[in-house]
Amino acid sequence: MRVLAILLLLWAGPANAGPWLREAGTGFFALSGTVNERYEQGTSLYVDYGLRARLTIGAELDLTMPGAAPLSGSGRVFARMPLADGTWIASWHVGLGGRDLQGRLEPFASGGVSIGRGLNWKGRMGWLAFDTRVDLGTSAVRQFKLDTTFGMQIGQRGKGMLQLFVTADNAGDLHTTLAPSYVFTPKQGGPSYQLGLEAKRSKKTELGLKLGLWRKF
Repeated sequence: MRVLAILLLLWAGPANAGPWLREAGTGFFALSGTVNERYEQGTSLYVDYGLRARLTIGAELDLTMPGAAPLSGSGRVFARMPLADGTWIASWHVGLGGRDLQGRLEPFASGGVSIGRGLNWKGRMGWLAFDTRVDLGTSAVRQFKLDTTFGMQIGQRGKGMLQLFVTADNAGDLHTTLAPSYVFTPKQGGPSYQLGLEAKRSKKTELGLKLGLWRKF
């Protein structure tokens, strides 16, 4: 089971790392950029590190550049710890962060549970993961998130992912993003490159292009 968990970490996506903890003494870094049909740009940074066998720490930062509007975004530091180990893996996480709202920084605390399992379809490695997260703070930053990721190996150097991100905010509005992508690793042990699409739905649907760089250390 430990070998399977390590293999899955090599294939797991950064934005929602699932329940698998990072191996002690190793880390992961991901940087991605998006642009939508209105030329609004976004940047995401994610990093985590296996501090101990049963403790992974990390941070994430999301920035949005909506045309002529001011830069906005949010950031969070977190710790992930195991809950259960079996066919289905489970872990829990807690964090502290802040969100910029029209130039005003609103702090929040977060927590959640992640579950997932490895898949094997005709000799191809894959995984399925569900990540939940609740942000608690002022009414402006309260939200619930559910991220679902399905991934499957495509050839020796690539993998395909289909992700669905659902966010319910304090006002009762539902925001969804469907994100298919392909990740290619040209050289074993080297960086990986992500190319994907995003279809975001809130009050209307917006399409975007995503490029990413992943690196283990």
